Amino acid sequence: MENKKILIISAAFYPENSPRSFRTTELAKELALKGNNITVISCLEDFDYTDFLEKYPIRLVSMGKVSSTFGNNKKSKITSILYRIVNRLLYQLLDYPDISLYYKIKKVLKKENKFDAIISVAAPHVIHWGVSNAIKKNPKLSKIWIADCGDPYMGSTLQNFSRPFYFMFFEKAFCNRCNYITVPIKEAKAAYYKEFHYKIKEIPQGFSFKEIENSIKRRHDTVSNFAYAGGLALKGVRSPFALLEMLTNINEPFVFTIYSNNIQIIPQTIINNLGSKLILVEGISRDKLLVELSTYHFLINFDNGTAVQAPSKLIDYTLSGRPILNIEPNFPKSEVIVSFIKGNYDGQYVLSDIEKYNIENVANNFLKLVNANK
Repeated sequence: MENKKILIISAAFYPENSPRSFRTTELAKELALKGNNITVISCLEDFDYTDFLEKYPIRLVSMGKVSSTFGNNKKSKITSILYRIVNRLLYQLLDYPDISLYYKIKKVLKKENKFDAIISVAAPHVIHWGVSNAIKKNPKLSKIWIADCGDPYMGSTLQNFSRPFYFMFFEKAFCNRCNYITVPIKEAKAAYYKEFHYKIKEIPQGFSFKEIENSIKRRHDTVSNFAYAGGLALKGVRSPFALLEMLTNINEPFVFTIYSNNIQIIPQTIINNLGSKLILVEGISRDKLLVELSTYHFLINFDNGTAVQAPSKLIDYTLSGRPILNIEPNFPKSEVIVSFIKGNYDGQYVLSDIEKYNIENVANNFLKLVNANK
């Protein structure tokens, strides 16, 4: 197979700790190792990439940071509330601050040209909008364009609000202009406009199995240790409060560890009530997290409650080799949790066909799309 000149453009890249960063980084690494000429344009962090680039021959281009939300240095409670309201309205009405990427992409792509393929990675979906505008202005920018969508935009069912109708025009514009739309699960197809369904291909999140297999370890505690890793929210499908309240009433010995970048939302009263039964760990790198997850008796996943979006953490959980307890966050069943704490893992969640998440297969699936448009 002929090596290709490929541009990957994403808002997140290594060492950022997020699903979109993992998607972009793992794909770029594997495509480069396969001998392709890879350029990554991203909001790069202030980080020394010397060792990374010695291992992976990738050309990195920074498009700058996402604009910050409006804030204030005053301690007035009323002022703080007003700023939060303004930021919320800007996000809902203008997709701010992500919308700033539209102009950054426009600027940075003026200096690029003649790729065999562009792979744009969302979220945020404004990445696709920016690429769409660039290709409209310069059709020779790339032979084909693959718009990779981790989650749907207008068709998302996890938002607390409906997106304004006018964003539909941005979504339809990029869907019309790209050659392919890739989604992580086939069920996600239903969240996109029907006239573009023929462009949609399923390519799941990819992970380096070799790196993971070399890091897995086990421990043998007598007390049940289980964990959750991922985002937390005050309400909705990422809210941990119903589970934590339930755990305060379970008398079985256990230790529950939460790995998250926003553990500060958990009230001190809950922390005090659970005492040594609750451990909170603020964000660690994914490679270290996978090692940690492999040591627990079982892992907790909060079910999305929707067929069109699935958390990528289920792949990490599966690769860790530990049983997965999938719970409805607002209505967890105490009898099931107690059963898992006692070591009965009947009813555990099983992710089928794990080999399709191997980054080698994922990269090959992208290359098939690249080569299908010769």
